[in-house]
Amino acid sequence: SVSAHLVMEQSWPLFHKAIVQSGAFPSWGAHSWEAALRNYDRTIRGLACDAASGFATEEQQISCLTAKDWQDVATAGASVGVPCRDGCPWAPVVDGVELVDFPMRRVEEGQHATGKPLIMTSTEDDGATYRLLSICLI
Repeated sequence: SVSAHLVMEQSWPLFHKAIVQSGAFPSWGAHSWEAALRNYDRTIRGLACDAASGFATEEQQISCLTAKDWQDVATAGASVGVPCRDGCPWAPVVDGVELVDFPMRRVEEGQHATGKPLIMTSTEDDGATYRLLSICLI
């Protein structure tokens, strides 16, 4: 999520320092709009908040979801089968408005917060790619 804020121009005035721990700009750290819609559809079906259960409009579906216990929503969301290293169905979404592209692409294009102190780190055995990326960006 910190990586997402570092590439979302609207977020830049809201922070003056950042710490990225365990996964700087990972490919699995955001979802496409299409993947997010698939996750939503699977989640509302899993919680019986879909049209087949009598919730025809998005407003009704959202009301149904917000009336559910958070643990039920988390469990339904975790079972959507998102292809990601840590099973991250609730990652930021590339919506074309706030997050206009995947964070790593934004960094590659130079579209990221600059002039702000940044610490990027990982824990032991967190993954060699994170350490490599941290070294490359420093």
